[in-house]
Amino acid sequence: MIDNISKSHKKEKSLLELIYIIYKGKWIIISIIIASVILAFTYNQLTTPIYESKALLKKEVTDNSGQRDELYEIVKLQTSDRLETEMELVKTSEVLGRVIRDLKLRFDVKKIVDPKGNSYHLKNVFVDFPDSGNNYAKEISFSLPKIKYLKIKDENTELELFIKKIATNKFELWDVEKNKLIISFNVSSVSKSDSLIESNIENSFDLKQELQKNQNQLNVNTDFLQFDFSWDDAPVGSKIYFDIENYSKFYTTFSKDINVSRIGHTDVFELSIKSSSPLACKIIADDLINQFREVRMEQQKQSVRYSYNFIDEQLTEVQKKLIDSEGNLSNFKGSGRIINIDQNTQELLNYQSTLEAEKLQTDLLLSNYRDKAAAMQKELEASGYFDQSFLQPSGENQGESPFSGLMSRLSELELQKLDLMQKRTEKHPDVININEQIELVKQKLSSYNQNTLTAYKIIIGTLEKKLYKINSLLSLHESEIKQLPAKETQMARLIREKDVYEKMFKLLLDKREEMRVAELAQLQDIIIVDHPYKPLKPIQPRKLLNMLIGLALGGFIGILTVFIIELRKTNLIDLDYLEDELKLPLLALIPSFDKSILNRMKKSNDEKDKFVTLNTDDSGINESYRLLNTKLSHLDLKGKTIMVTSCEENTGKTTIVANLAITMALNDKNILIIDCDLRKGELSKLFNVFNNSSGLIDFLEKGTSPVIYTKILKKINIIPSGGLRENSSILLSSDRMKSIFEKINTSAYDYVIIDTPPVTRVVDTLVLGQYITNALLIVRPETSMKDSVIGGIQDMKQAKIKILGIVANATDIQNSYRYRYSYGYGYGYGHGNNHNQGNKNSRNRVKKDSSIIQKDSKVNSV
Repeated sequence: MIDNISKSHKKEKSLLELIYIIYKGKWIIISIIIASVILAFTYNQLTTPIYESKALLKKEVTDNSGQRDELYEIVKLQTSDRLETEMELVKTSEVLGRVIRDLKLRFDVKKIVDPKGNSYHLKNVFVDFPDSGNNYAKEISFSLPKIKYLKIKDENTELELFIKKIATNKFELWDVEKNKLIISFNVSSVSKSDSLIESNIENSFDLKQELQKNQNQLNVNTDFLQFDFSWDDAPVGSKIYFDIENYSKFYTTFSKDINVSRIGHTDVFELSIKSSSPLACKIIADDLINQFREVRMEQQKQSVRYSYNFIDEQLTEVQKKLIDSEGNLSNFKGSGRIINIDQNTQELLNYQSTLEAEKLQTDLLLSNYRDKAAAMQKELEASGYFDQSFLQPSGENQGESPFSGLMSRLSELELQKLDLMQKRTEKHPDVININEQIELVKQKLSSYNQNTLTAYKIIIGTLEKKLYKINSLLSLHESEIKQLPAKETQMARLIREKDVYEKMFKLLLDKREEMRVAELAQLQDIIIVDHPYKPLKPIQPRKLLNMLIGLALGGFIGILTVFIIELRKTNLIDLDYLEDELKLPLLALIPSFDKSILNRMKKSNDEKDKFVTLNTDDSGINESYRLLNTKLSHLDLKGKTIMVTSCEENTGKTTIVANLAITMALNDKNILIIDCDLRKGELSKLFNVFNNSSGLIDFLEKGTSPVIYTKILKKINIIPSGGLRENSSILLSSDRMKSIFEKINTSAYDYVIIDTPPVTRVVDTLVLGQYITNALLIVRPETSMKDSVIGGIQDMKQAKIKILGIVANATDIQNSYRYRYSYGYGYGYGHGNNHNQGNKNSRNRVKKDSSIIQKDSKVNSV
């Protein structure tokens, strides 16, 4: 049961320690949160707003249940649903290319510079819509130039240009990068009513014709660009900067701003356009829908155009023959040879006429299928596949067919290749890989095409057999007519000829009208449900969301940083480990000095200000040393000598030796301090005994009696190092050193404190272990490495040096979860807790003892 309580307590403690770690690192977390929020705010301010305009389109479905033929069942298995294909058609190069050319999107106006050098940056200014969301009129005193009949001749052209007005109606076109004059040109004055907006919205076909007629009259006509330019109200010296963008690069970027998605399982799909200008969104969306519907209309016409020309040719020929046959019959009757024929002959002629009409209809249908099959075979040989989606009968709305799925995949791969070709060559592995994928898709499409061509061949074969049977019946009845009298035979022939051509003409007219109606019915089956709109608010950046993400991300990174810092401390010494695992008692926690104490120690000329136990009003530090003194007095030392060491440099070992000695002396103890750190001699420097003063080294090397100095307090004596030596271990292991400790044991000192170098750095401490068995180990939790401390403890145990306990120096007691309320640090004596009465007693105690501070004196005996 006790074990269970212990485990529960450990879990509770671990959770509280985690919470305390977060609390301790609260300023790190808060700082990172603030930085993240500032970054999010900066991102929101600097990021160009992105607007989005949406439109809803619907594909109308017509009932075609009464027009199913032999091909219907075959085709519907391969292309049962065309909506996905329609959606992909929106982003094809045919549609987007038309939008780019129609809106002159490659012509990007960047800025206007007035004669004074002031720049006015513009964005998404369309040639046909000068004020495309840029309220430049509020800033610039003159309007943008009028640019008409713009044509970029080369798709690979990519230039930075500017036009400068050098005089009234006189301009220059410059290349920015090369700083080179391209052309100088003059313009005629253009009235404000002669705007490109007015002339471009309507009669675009007339404009194209006018442009073709008047290309030589354009005032700007170079190898790569031509347009008509005017800028009447701009002052002389004004400049307009613009870029001509590479078509492939612009197309790739432009296509990424267009998204098409289906609304559920309906025939409605959503088209969205993104741009940095709200008006540009609407303009592009409107034009994209128009261009898509035009391309869609042309695609729908393909199913009729295969036979349309053939029908017109046949209709003209049959009409001519009908007129001739009617004339011949009229002339024959007018000659008075014969006017009527008998009933049997009439029935025979009617049957022959019916056969002739059926023959003509079959022949037309056969020609139609042959023309379609030939056209598809030609496209298959040229491209490796053909788009047979135009064969899809209307009225079908099933899941996406394999063929339409492959067409969508092919479109995606071609867009990816176009994107890659901006950065890669044809021989690059990525381009080769995507070419292989495109070829594989084309092969699959080709297999579907082969099935369709096979179906056509079957239907053509069936029609050929039907035509053969009709010709056989006609031949049979022709022989019967030949058996009639000559005049009746000629009359029957003329009547049959007229009836046949009459039925043929009527059949062709009906067929042509049927095709015209079919084409008109399919001209436009894409309906605009919701028109594009000009967005009022940007969709990016999402400012509130970004701020919340910055807040959450900052908190996460802050907490993660705090734990990483704590994790790095796992390589540092853990006081719990020393106490719990190595069973070493923690005798004292010496608080960190605050800045005021450190500044006073460094800047003061008063000798006593070097020692915190004499100059501080902070009872926490004094209490720590008094606690250490008390615990040492309760230990069974078996001698009066205490060796103070550490495992690393900069642990504050020498400072602790000095302040511990002062604390003991203030408790009326006689203290001797020996500086045995012959490599650095920091203790001697602290007590203001210089290296050239006589000390321990003189005795060890020359045998002269060691010089003892009285410093700070009367009850504190010190034997300084007397210099620095590299052979310190040899000197400390000498018989003379042994004799010093023999005399010390019989001296009148209550405690002898030995300052030694770090045990893991030199062997001096281990050498002294043969004379001294008691040791205090100084560690600094924020800097002492765990492996180093454990190694030092093992070395000391092997040398049979008894470690009395651990003194943790420069500890953050107030921020320590475990030790904050341990060892008396939380009961009114903690670091930073000033209590008037305690401070008053402390100051009186220091004042009293300071009155007996002595000048340097030498005692030539131990």
